Amino acid sequence: MIIDKEKIFEFNQGNDKQITNLLHNALETKGRKVNHKVKLEKPVFDEFYYRMSGTTWWGKASSDQKEQYLWERNKYKLTESVLVENFGFTFNSKLMLLEEDLEIKSLHANFAFDEVAHLNMILPFLFFNPKGLEKSNPLLLEVGRCIELGDPAALNFMVQVVLEGFGLAHYTGLASACNHPEMKKVFESIIKDEAFHHGGGTLSLNKKVMNKESGEFVCELLENIVTFFSFWSHPYFRAMNLVQGVLTENQMEIFLEESNARSIASQRVEAVKKLVLNHAPAEIKTSLENIKAFNKIPTHQEMIKSYKTSVCNPEVL
Repeated sequence: MIIDKEKIFEFNQGNDKQITNLLHNALETKGRKVNHKVKLEKPVFDEFYYRMSGTTWWGKASSDQKEQYLWERNKYKLTESVLVENFGFTFNSKLMLLEEDLEIKSLHANFAFDEVAHLNMILPFLFFNPKGLEKSNPLLLEVGRCIELGDPAALNFMVQVVLEGFGLAHYTGLASACNHPEMKKVFESIIKDEAFHHGGGTLSLNKKVMNKESGEFVCELLENIVTFFSFWSHPYFRAMNLVQGVLTENQMEIFLEESNARSIASQRVEAVKKLVLNHAPAEIKTSLENIKAFNKIPTHQEMIKSYKTSVCNPEVL
């Protein structure tokens, strides 16, 4: 079953108050708190979370540029959260149709409800319209491709085991660093659900047999996702470009050096590797080891070259 990629990425908030009220009542009836619109007075993640403090670029930036940079990075980070939850209920809706086992269908219906609740907990904090911003995030493009083309075995492994597993650490970091008390509670609530989703996906995967075609598709996706995590500096360069104009290669090199870029890339790749090796079928582990998917930590020059052609670069879009 193929889902139109444009429908996966689509983010159209309705403006029918009756429908919105009905949704909020349904969520609250089932014990899910719905926040009212929140006006953020300052960025909820600071320069220490983004490892900017102590870098040459940050030291030379004006107070206004620093604030603008943090708003841009906060926008990118919240867009990730909104669109991941949006993808989450698209993914679970697809599996409700594809799965044959009633209990597994019911489990995905429950997961989909959680994702809707998460989305409606985050939306009141948005200070921008996220529509279209998914095109600047390479990871979300790969997740969309997985939802578009994957069968149940591939979807379970990629989304619920690998991405939700990595997402647990991601949301834990957001909750720890967030300086807004209400948003911190939102992230802490999401963490509890994501742990359940990850565990459910792992259990469900154990009952599936991945065919050769799906295995090859998963390997391709994993290689691309590992590459994305290696090039973690792309959104940083993006925000700097938007604030101060196009960076020179020398400025990017200095930032990567001061940020210990290759060490961070290695840590992120290692986290994905651990999830894969703990849960992947033997043939996928072998294929990934053969192509040395987890050994390709890019040099600074490769990171810079990649950014220049990346969809994350505002000049590319």
